This record gives sequence, C-alpha cells and structure tokens, in this order.
Amino acid sequence: MTGPGPEAGSPLILSFRHLLTESVGVFLDEADMTCPQTADALSELLVTLSRYREEGALLFPTAFLGDDLGAMLELLGGHDPIPIGSGPRNRATIQRALKQCAPLGQGRWWALYLVREPEGLTYGIFRTDPFPLAETPLERLRHAPDRGVGVV
Repeated sequence: MTGPGPEAGSPLILSFRHLLTESVGVFLDEADMTCPQTADALSELLVTLSRYREEGALLFPTAFLGDDLGAMLELLGGHDPIPIGSGPRNRATIQRALKQCAPLGQGRWWALYLVREPEGLTYGIFRTDPFPLAETPLERLRHAPDRGVGVV
C-alpha cells in the first residue's frame, strides 16, 4: 500500500511483515526454538512460498525446519537426504534454498529441509515414503507424541 510520505512526493510504503515475524517468533518460542534470525528467515519462507513460481509454474514444496537432521528424518519418515547448500540465517539464504530446492522437492515423495546450525542454516531435500497408504511427513508431524523434537 502506498500513499503520501512524510516528504511531499515520496510514497509511503506500508508493510505488515513485522506482524508476521512477531507471530512466527511466538510460534518458535512455543516450539522451544526461539531465535530472532530464525523468525525472520521463517517469515521469508512463508511469504515466498505463498507466491512461489519457477519458470512460470506455481511450486508448493513441503518444507521443514529443525535443529537436528537425523531426528527430523526419523520423525517425518524421511530417507536419503541430499544436502544442497548452506548460509546464514537470513532471507537471502531462504531465497537461495527455495531457488535451488523447490523444483527438486515437488510431489508427494520429496520435501525440503532446513537445519539450524550454529553458523546458520543448511538445506537440501529428502525422500519420503512412496507407499500410497503411508502418512505424509506433515501428517506424521501432526501426530507426533513428542512435541519437543524441534521441527516445524
């Protein structure tokens, strides 16, 4: 939304991203994953995924964020992780991760992972169970008895 700015002729730009980032921060607090940089990066992931296109095609990869790749894969029923890259916990890393992983993470059998490391984020894709009656990773996460695993 734009309108007259404080100086005559300059547009005023309104952004609600800070509200999203605050809400994501509260969500991360509840998941015992408190981190302002992660909240900002996860907000970027949500905003970017809501309108993500690659070569004109809408892409909606399933993405998971966690602190331990092994625990994440065990919880989600994932296999064969393929590391793609890493970077600091910021918006640029999220955008690069999506650009590199989203086309690979399409369909029911692949998902994108982001793992928080002390130096930033590592990311890649992993294979899910292709059996048609198996729960999807998202269903497995919803039914997880232990909410303290640190996966969102």
